[in-house]
Amino acid sequence: MSIKYIFFLIIAIISLGNFGCNSNSSKSSSEKIPTPLKQPVDTSRDHPIEENNFDYPDEVEIGQQIWMTHNLNVDTFLNGDKIFKAANSDEWYKAGANKKPAFCYYNFDASYGFLLGKLYNWYAVSDRRGLAPSGWIIPSEKDWQLSFENYLNDEEGAEKIKYRYGWGTFQEDIPCENCINWNSEYRSKMPCNFCKDTRVTSSKTMSFNGSNTTGFCALPSSQFGRISEFGRLDEAWWWTSTTASSRYAYAFGLEISSETTWSKEAKIIRPLHPVSELKKNEEPKNYGFSIRCIKK
Repeated sequence: MSIKYIFFLIIAIISLGNFGCNSNSSKSSSEKIPTPLKQPVDTSRDHPIEENNFDYPDEVEIGQQIWMTHNLNVDTFLNGDKIFKAANSDEWYKAGANKKPAFCYYNFDASYGFLLGKLYNWYAVSDRRGLAPSGWIIPSEKDWQLSFENYLNDEEGAEKIKYRYGWGTFQEDIPCENCINWNSEYRSKMPCNFCKDTRVTSSKTMSFNGSNTTGFCALPSSQFGRISEFGRLDEAWWWTSTTASSRYAYAFGLEISSETTWSKEAKIIRPLHPVSELKKNEEPKNYGFSIRCIKK
């Protein structure tokens, strides 16, 4: 094969390649490439938030109010002043002791912020420089009651608030039907051959995810301070703007509670599957909670 022939062959290949690239360019410029609205975050500390496209509008009408569908994620007040960022537990507790506005990320890891927002102490909520974006306010206790009073302390109400993904799963034990109603005295004398005295015959995987029929899109943003430093990623708490006392303010939260039932035959309390419920509590102002806003 001559050198001249090889030269022209190379030129032809390059020309075809340029034509192909140009064709793809013109096609891509006329098409809108879909991208996820919310960036999934690996929250593997307790369980991963599933890699789904968290595609929801920025606001939703619940009752007579317009709510944000995401947790607040600002690091400045309305006047542009920076909010103190606590990078560790010592900085957080020191800010609270001095009643200094502060925020942190879950587990002090900024990668959680894009999806779960920031955790603020109540001193940031009450600061006169304003924490909510222009046109929005931090809801009061009455505002929360107005939209969610019918959802309080109710499992089905919590499901309507929780997003369809991200809340993880749990194993629910299926009790042995043969010995389920045996009392403790009978059990001590008679072994159960069906379950080998484990009282359980099988288990099934259950989901903590909600139906999100309200459009509130609650994700498990957790909290700082209630029982340990950071809670697990199976709860969420939001501050209100309402103070309860010099040390406490009102907050609403989705919390896991263990549902139980009384067995009259066995004369014992039997645990059922854990459930989420929307609670209203008075909480110390130095705790770290999420914030949702409503339109003025």
